[in-house]
Amino acid sequence: MLADLFNSHMSGVDIAFGFANMIGISYAIYRNVRGSKTSIFSKHLSNIAILSSIYFIAYIILMFSELDQASWSSVMRGVSVLAWFYVWPAAEHLGSKIQEELPDQLEKEVLRRMGIEDGNER
Repeated sequence: MLADLFNSHMSGVDIAFGFANMIGISYAIYRNVRGSKTSIFSKHLSNIAILSSIYFIAYIILMFSELDQASWSSVMRGVSVLAWFYVWPAAEHLGSKIQEELPDQLEKEVLRRMGIEDGNER
């Protein structure tokens, strides 16, 4: 039976929320892995993707094992401390960093395209 696949300590609503979280986590992993390949913030986005992957694995363990939710929650509370530093402030942090670094990056790129590097023409 399908219900036997899931953690018997979880209600149907808990399982539904677990799957909803896994869908959101999958999207976070996808966006951050993709962004880490093209962004100037690749290290930060890679860290977020790794943290997201930890959450995804944790939800698989919760939903498909007989681990009780309280034990899982106790472990994940420790992991969630990392989310406060890497994930939640990421938009503001990266936006501020872009605002600070973009003028210099644009200037360097314009000079590079003009054939001028470090103030010297090629």
